[in-house]
Amino acid sequence: MNNPTLEKPTVNTELPSPLADIHDRVMEAYYGKLGDQFMRETQSRIHWICAQVKGRRILDVGCSQGIVPLLLAREGCQVTGVDTSPQAIEEAKDYLSAEPAHIQQNVTYINSDFLALDTLEVEPDTVVISEVLEHLVRPELFVEKAYDLLKQGGRLVITVPFGVNDFIDHKHTFYLMEPFRLLAEHLQIIEVKMLGKWLGIVAVKSESHKPGTIDSLTVERVRELEKAFESIERTLRGNLGAIGKRLEEANKKYRTATEQIAQLRPEAQKAEALSRQLQTRDADIATLQRSNREILEAKAQRVKELEEIKQRLEEANKKYRVATEQLALLKPEAEKANVLSRQLKERESDIAALETSSREALEASVRNVQALSEEIEALKTQLSDADQKCLIAAEQYGLLEQQFAALEEAREQNLADTQQQFNELQATQAQLQQTLQHADTQAAQISQLCTTVSQREEALESLQHLFRSLEEQLQATTKQRTAAEERATLKAAKLVTLQTEHDSLAEQLKAVGEQLSAAQETTESHVATITDLRALQAALEAEQQIQRQKAAELLSDEQQKKRRAYQCNHCIACPTGGHISRTGKPHSGNERLSSSGPARRSGTSGKHYCAEIATSRAGASTAKGSRVASRDSAGKCATGWCHC
Repeated sequence: MNNPTLEKPTVNTELPSPLADIHDRVMEAYYGKLGDQFMRETQSRIHWICAQVKGRRILDVGCSQGIVPLLLAREGCQVTGVDTSPQAIEEAKDYLSAEPAHIQQNVTYINSDFLALDTLEVEPDTVVISEVLEHLVRPELFVEKAYDLLKQGGRLVITVPFGVNDFIDHKHTFYLMEPFRLLAEHLQIIEVKMLGKWLGIVAVKSESHKPGTIDSLTVERVRELEKAFESIERTLRGNLGAIGKRLEEANKKYRTATEQIAQLRPEAQKAEALSRQLQTRDADIATLQRSNREILEAKAQRVKELEEIKQRLEEANKKYRVATEQLALLKPEAEKANVLSRQLKERESDIAALETSSREALEASVRNVQALSEEIEALKTQLSDADQKCLIAAEQYGLLEQQFAALEEAREQNLADTQQQFNELQATQAQLQQTLQHADTQAAQISQLCTTVSQREEALESLQHLFRSLEEQLQATTKQRTAAEERATLKAAKLVTLQTEHDSLAEQLKAVGEQLSAAQETTESHVATITDLRALQAALEAEQQIQRQKAAELLSDEQQKKRRAYQCNHCIACPTGGHISRTGKPHSGNERLSSSGPARRSGTSGKHYCAEIATSRAGASTAKGSRVASRDSAGKCATGWCHC
C-alpha cells in the first residue's frame, strides 16, 4: 500500500542493488514510527479506505503488512489479504498473532500473485487495491480481475499517488483521467476523493453501466482537481521559497566567509612570514645550541685534563717533598756538606718559591682557564718534559743517597763526590732555572689564555643571555605561531564547513531545480488538461445555448401560430347576415370582411349597429344595445359564417 519513501521529493535515478529493500512499511507508518506528519497522512488515507468498504467479505490486494485487514477484522469483517512479498505476509502474520483469537479467525493471508489467484469460495463484497496500480506495467489487468471477482453491486476501492511521485518501483504517474479511464471500462465511478498527495476512487459493478462512459466527471470534480493542483503548487512554492531563503542565507554566509578569508589572507601571509622567521630562528638557535654543547663539552674536557695535570703536579710535589725531607735528614750527618746544605736550602727556598708561584699560577689556571685543544696539547708536552725532569731528579736523588753512604766510609771521597754532585746540582739548577723561565713563559701564556678564556666566557655569557632572550622570543613567537595556527586551523575548518554547506546547498538547489522543472512540466500538463476541460465545457455551454435559442424560436413560432388562430376564431357574424369588422363599425348584411376592410352592397335598407367585439387577450366585451353572437366549434355564427 503506502510506502514511506513516497515522501521523498527528489527523483532517484540510480539503479537498485540486488539487495535493495523496497518492501512496504505501512504498519510502521500508521503507528508513527516513520514520523508524525507521515503518520497523520497514512491514518487519514487508511481510515477513508475502511470507511468506503461495504459488506462483510473483503479482499485486500497488495495487503503489505496487513493494516487494512487488521482494522476491518476488528469490526467483524471477513478479510482475505493477498501479497506477492513473502516478507510482507510474514510481518502481517506476526502483527496478527498479537490480536485476540476471534480477530485472527477473521483474517486470511495468501502469498500469491493476484492475477494467478484461483476463484475464491465466495464472491467478495468489496475489493481494495490500495497503492498498487502505480507499481504495475499493465494495471488494467488488475482492474479486470477485480471486476471478474466482484458480484453485482460490489465495490472496488483504489488509491494511487496523485501526480509525480518517483519512487524506485513506480511505473505510472496518475492524475485524474487515467484512473477514470481504467475504471470506467468496467465499473461505474461513484466517489472521488483527494487525500492530500493521493487520489481515492470508489467504483461499483453495475449492469446498467456502459463501458467507457464517465458520468462523474462534473464541474465539481474539476474544481476539486484544481484545488488539488493549487495545494500541490502552493506546497512546491512554499518549499521553493524556503529553499530560496536557505540558499540566500548560504550565499550570505559564503560571502561573509569570503570576506573573512580576504581579511585573513594578510594575517595568513604574516603568519607564513613569521613561520619562516621562526624556522630561521629555530635553525640559528639549533646552531647556537650545537655550538654551546660543543663549547661545554670542550670546557669539560679541558677541566678534566687540567685535573689530571694537577694530580700529576701534586704527585711530583710529593716526590719533591720526600726528597727534601731525605736531604734534611742527611744534613746533620754531612758536616762537610753544610755549605751544600745551605745552598740546597737556598735552592729549596727558591724551589719552594717557584713551587708556590707555580702552584698559584696552576690554581689560577685551574680556576679560570678553559684551555683550548692545541694549548692543552702543548701543556701535555710540557708536562711530559716536567715528568722527565722529575725522573731525572729522582735518579739524582738515588745518586745522592749512594754518595751520602759513601761519605760515612770516606768523607773526603764523599766530599769530592759531593762537590761533583754539587756541580751536577748547579747544572740541574741551571736546568731548573731554565725550566722555571719556561714555566714563567707558560704562566704568561696561561694568563693570556685565562684572559682569552674570560673573554670567551663573557662572550659565552652574552651568547647565553642572547640565547635566553632568543628562547623567550622563541617561546613568545611559538605561542603566537600556535595561536595563529589554531586560528588558521579554525578558519580553515570553518571554510571547509562553509564550502561543504555551499556544495550541499548547491546540490539541493540543483535537486530543487530538477524538482521545480518536473513540477512545472506537471503544472503545464495540468494546465493543458484543465484548458481542454474548460474548452469542452465551453463547447457544451455553446451547444446548450444554441439549443436554448432553437427552443426559444420554436416557442415563438408556436405562440405566433396560436395568436393567428385565436384572432381568426374570434371573427363572428352579425344576426342580420352582416359581419362585424375588425374596426367595430356597422355595415349592411350583404357586406363581407376583407383584408382591406368591409365590402358594401347597394340597395340595402336600414342600418344595423353591431356590437364591438374585441379580440384582445382580456376577452370580448359588448357595447350598449348590442348582443353577442355565439359560434360553434366550426367557427359558424348563429346567423351566418365567419370569413376570415
